[in-house]
Amino acid sequence: MTNHFTYTWLFKSLLSAEEIWPAISNTDFLMKSIGESPVRPMNLRFIERARISSDHFESLDLKCREKYQWEAPYHLSIKRFNSDGYFRQLHISIHLTDTDLGCDVSIRFKGRTNGLTGKLIAYRSFSNSSRNRYVKTLSSHGYNASTDSESPVIRNSHNVKLSDSWNKSFTRLTENGVDADLSGKLIRLLQTSDDQQLKRLYPIRLSEIWGRSLQGVLKMMFQASKLDILDHSWIVDCPQCKQPAKNFTKLSGVCPDVSCDTCGHEFETDLHRSVHLTFSPNPAVREKSGLTFALSNPTHNSDIRLKTYLEPGQIRIIKIDLKRGRYKITDSKTEAITYITVEPDGDPNASIIFFDDDKDIQNLRLSSNPNLILYNKNRYPLTIECEDLNHELYKISPVEVTTQPTYCNLFPGELLQEKEQLSARDLTVLFTDLSNSSDIYNTRGDDSATGLVMNHFDVLEAMINSERGAIVKTNGDSVMALFPKPVYAVRAFQKAQEAFKNQVETQRSILLKGGIHTGDCVAVILNNRIDYFGATVNIASRLVEYAKPEEVIISNSSYLCPELREYLHKDQEELKIQEFNTKLKGFEGQVFEVKRISLRNSPLRLVV
Repeated sequence: MTNHFTYTWLFKSLLSAEEIWPAISNTDFLMKSIGESPVRPMNLRFIERARISSDHFESLDLKCREKYQWEAPYHLSIKRFNSDGYFRQLHISIHLTDTDLGCDVSIRFKGRTNGLTGKLIAYRSFSNSSRNRYVKTLSSHGYNASTDSESPVIRNSHNVKLSDSWNKSFTRLTENGVDADLSGKLIRLLQTSDDQQLKRLYPIRLSEIWGRSLQGVLKMMFQASKLDILDHSWIVDCPQCKQPAKNFTKLSGVCPDVSCDTCGHEFETDLHRSVHLTFSPNPAVREKSGLTFALSNPTHNSDIRLKTYLEPGQIRIIKIDLKRGRYKITDSKTEAITYITVEPDGDPNASIIFFDDDKDIQNLRLSSNPNLILYNKNRYPLTIECEDLNHELYKISPVEVTTQPTYCNLFPGELLQEKEQLSARDLTVLFTDLSNSSDIYNTRGDDSATGLVMNHFDVLEAMINSERGAIVKTNGDSVMALFPKPVYAVRAFQKAQEAFKNQVETQRSILLKGGIHTGDCVAVILNNRIDYFGATVNIASRLVEYAKPEEVIISNSSYLCPELREYLHKDQEELKIQEFNTKLKGFEGQVFEVKRISLRNSPLRLVV
């Protein structure tokens, strides 16, 4: 006997839709919360090679199929089809609506059960008591939510009493120099969180929830890993199926060429874009279940802002939230690519048509909340994805970590293999130099000047680290640093120069100049130290030569970063930007379009 059912959960969040989306879209946690059984996906190596969605295939355990669609951060749809079990079909539809006080959340469960037992299971899984447990768990992890707007559930994870075994872990952290408050936050997280919430711990996300600096959280987590409280690993993401292709316990295990364990796609490892750091509890502290309750998880594919399916001839109108930056829309059958640049004055509407054997590349300029009309004129069903090309999300690449003293001192044997080369694409390189080092030594003498220059390195390192940068090396008075984005490099340079002005002993002595360029690099281990080479590095180093005191020269490839342009033209009132063309030594025959950014308290204006 088949029974149809429909249940709806309604509750409110004190966070916006964008802020609570990582928790709401964690389908692994949701499926476990409603009592679904664990699943295990088939390896696509055993399926014919036609490109299909990696989350739409059978599980070996439950003989089920799943189909996912989402429009971050407003809508998520999950369809599960079972040949066994209590539910023949289960469709979960999640909608988030922003309000003045946060957002409203609606989760609708609809489907068919097998027999009377299935009907009873559905009632137990989707009742109000199940909803309340789900909301309470969200709140305990810092996602303030309530079923009653009059009495919101305040995050309570800080009030949990620690058992003796957890107290020992807390003591070990504090004895090794970790801040007591930060140690307590981590131990309470490990003690109270659900298994699914602990599968992957991202330092960036925790720093946001806890209100602590990323550098502090990262150092604490590496120390916890050294003490066997946490485990850290390096995940290589597949560019085709967007699933983890490989998982390495040591960075030295990462190799230049990878074959995806999920879809079999072979690709070149990108140290910046495809490799990222995650943490999880050490089994000695908290045993891992190793179970998976959903075949796909938007939380682990958070650079995908849109995923939807279109049948032949189908038209869909999509509304998604896109921050300022660059995006890419692709489909599962053709080689066509639509690049989107989001600007405040962009178009509010756009139509994208998908044709058979289409290979065209088009560019659109859209607003941050565009209405997209998608039309499938292909003969086949299509999977459409919109990928964020700018968003770091919660992922930290090896580039940010491998130059940090904490990581290098605690795990000296985990770097890449000696002399092995790996690509690191789309990195921003900053070179700084002292514009007046000779004057400093002539006026202060060697001893005083040397101390001043050493202090200048300390200030630079602090400012660079505060903007997710990493110092690769120093050479004389010069510093080479890497950043995920150009805007971070400019902010770090500006912070450092402002810090020198505010120091009594350096305010009239330290005058920086810099050069910034964005592009691809090659990472190599030499003498147990990671270094970066290539034209991108050479161009950045040459740009410094054209900078005057308190100026930074940036290439056009860096200036094209939307966040940087917004920062320069909107948020800053004491900058001057001058555009000019120049040739660089070693790049004969090429003319570079660059921008001179002056920090000398001049009102911002563009000079051509």
